[in-house]
Amino acid sequence: IFTLDASLARNPIGRRMTIIQLLDGGLALHSPIYLEGEVESSLEELGNVEYILVSNKWHTLDTKKVHDQYLQAKILVPSELKDKLSEKFSIGGTYEKDWAKPISDEIDIHSIGGLKKPEVALFHKVSKTLIVADLFFNFSKNDFSGVTTFLMSLNHATAFGVTRFYQWSMIKNKAAFKVSIQEMIEKWDINKIIM
Repeated sequence: IFTLDASLARNPIGRRMTIIQLLDGGLALHSPIYLEGEVESSLEELGNVEYILVSNKWHTLDTKKVHDQYLQAKILVPSELKDKLSEKFSIGGTYEKDWAKPISDEIDIHSIGGLKKPEVALFHKVSKTLIVADLFFNFSKNDFSGVTTFLMSLNHATAFGVTRFYQWSMIKNKAAFKVSIQEMIEKWDINKIIM
């Protein structure tokens, strides 16, 4: 598993793409970021991009551009977002209907319950790594400066957990959400988390 961080205009948080190298040599990109030059060449040296994994509605900024680079890659999205996201890019399938071998042998999925809009968490079995989009944050106060540090602390983004903004904007049913998180923790032997 590899990660690549990038800045985002007018956004102190930035973004992160997770690159999963599958046992057959193919790659799955979670929260894709468009790459050029040496970084793109380095990615292609790792293997062929076979999957582009979209976990929620917010991690789609570069999905079309990345798919245009790797037309053979299959874009997978939560089924509830299929119609909406198909207006932006070509959908190859959904997690609920199209999660199958060979990727399902290496990566498990869990649809987080109790949300207003879907988010899917991934678990890479070999490395015992949980991969999430916005479910958890864990910044350091040193990652920010000025008023942003105060705002991120107020949002509970500078300690591991679910931010206040996520609780307000995403969680519809707190009880169902808690049950879903507990189920995820109990079914997977998580050693690492990529946020």
